[in-house]
Amino acid sequence: MYNGVTVLDVHGHVSSPEATSNYLMLMMAANTAFPNPLGNTARQTPGLSPDDFKAASKRHVDYMDARNIDVQIIGPRPFRVMGFMEEHLTPSWAHFVNDCIHTQCEDYPDRFIGAAQLPQLSNAPDTTHVLGELERCVKDLGFIATYASPDPGGRRTTPGMHEAYWHPLYAKCQEWDIPIIVHGTNALDRRFRVVPHNYQLGFYTEQYWRRSSLDTATSSSASLSCALWCATAAAGWTASTRQTRTCRRKTCPGTCSLIPARTRASF
Repeated sequence: MYNGVTVLDVHGHVSSPEATSNYLMLMMAANTAFPNPLGNTARQTPGLSPDDFKAASKRHVDYMDARNIDVQIIGPRPFRVMGFMEEHLTPSWAHFVNDCIHTQCEDYPDRFIGAAQLPQLSNAPDTTHVLGELERCVKDLGFIATYASPDPGGRRTTPGMHEAYWHPLYAKCQEWDIPIIVHGTNALDRRFRVVPHNYQLGFYTEQYWRRSSLDTATSSSASLSCALWCATAAAGWTASTRQTRTCRRKTCPGTCSLIPARTRASF
């Protein structure tokens, strides 16, 4: 709460026990999609107990409290999306990360709301392959948004976000009223190697290309690109309801189904 106003932060990332990295390392080292360690309730994985998750969630809540944040939408940590891993590992990793997000939301249901990590493959024919995990997150885990990386593989081989490759994801998100949070992930540009934490350079470049490509394409596919813009540019949430509002972009065809009522400044 800030000056009597509920603060809703739409840009947050999951906080999980450090032992979650062990699952990722083991999969990549063995090149094998091992079973989800959170799915085995009979044999608990060291470092991934409910108490371990609760402690990580509590640290996150303490951070929010120190900054007067009441509720936060949390999604994957973008630099750990690992879109460059072997393609047969990607679904298992996304499933695990989403279960971690769900666990944090369950730990503090009045403080966290989930947004999905998609098992994106840059070289797939289109985004149909991510819809199964999106459906699980929305219908089974109660997530209200999804993250999407403009270039998950990090090698600039993914089709632009104005291209037909993305249409299955856009269509399903419109159908389910799910905002898309566009966020850069890993960047494997060899020129970036000398810069510490260089994945952040990918954030800047990919966000720029996303905005530019959708602006350019608006005139030819106004409804679709406008809905994505509205869902990602400055989306926010009221404390208890999701409402549709009119988009203020000059090229908007009308009222977008994806944008909720916002409590922040207009874009």
